[in-house]
Amino acid sequence: MGKFLLGFTLLVILGFFAYGYYFEYITQKGYDKSIFIQNEGTMILTSPVFSNENSIPAKYTCEGVNINPPLNISTVSIFAKSLVLIVEDPDSPSKNFTHWILFNIEPKTSSIDENSIPLNSTEGLNDFSEPHYGGPCPNRGEHRYIFKLYSLDISLNLEKGTKKQEVLNAMKGHILEQTKLIGKYKLSS
Repeated sequence: MGKFLLGFTLLVILGFFAYGYYFEYITQKGYDKSIFIQNEGTMILTSPVFSNENSIPAKYTCEGVNINPPLNISTVSIFAKSLVLIVEDPDSPSKNFTHWILFNIEPKTSSIDENSIPLNSTEGLNDFSEPHYGGPCPNRGEHRYIFKLYSLDISLNLEKGTKKQEVLNAMKGHILEQTKLIGKYKLSS
């Protein structure tokens, strides 16, 4: 029985590596890789300081320290080469006001600590015209803040301070999966 389990385990491991090699081969040849992606849509984005569809603590807003909240990332596709995080406010008068753009996040990243960015990642230009996180600061009423996380089959060849549209254009045709976390905020006064 022990030899059978050992043999079976080795067979599974070899199959996994063969599949990965084959996937790289077909993508280099230009074939449609979407039919080979497993577990589409299983990536998860959470925060230890607020749950989905609930309030973001004031600490992470213009009424507080205005630093990014901690985030947790899990079940990223094994084929991902990088991650992109875009935080937007769809309830702003200008529609989809961008609060944070973070790209070239390593796909093995499991968390983003508060007031930090992961090693080797790059920040784009937000709608405050700054290349870093800008916290919620709604002009009136409660707004939603959508943290959108994308896994890509490439790393983006873009510089710090790149505008959102350029990031989105570079992502086209390379998104493996995406997920979101929605936080809410209303000014206290």
